Amino acid sequence: MCSASIDEIADWMVSNRLVLNPSKTDLLWCSMRGHPDGVTLMPCGVSVEPSCLVRNLGVSLDELTLTTHVNLLVSQCY
Repeated sequence: MCSASIDEIADWMVSNRLVLNPSKTDLLWCSMRGHPDGVTLMPCGVSVEPSCLVRNLGVSLDELTLTTHVNLLVSQCY
């Protein structure tokens, strides 16, 4: 189901002269129960495994706590 939605987004992007790069696509699984084993996303035929850390526009998200992003930001400031 999710892969079909990603493919629809990729088709819309192509029609608007944009490109979805599936090799740079990350999947962050946010759930109180953790992520189930064997879950993959297939945008444009490329397999994407769930990750504990993803980056979006320079912001590192780690299960929505932002701990990693704050630590990286502080270390770059010094």
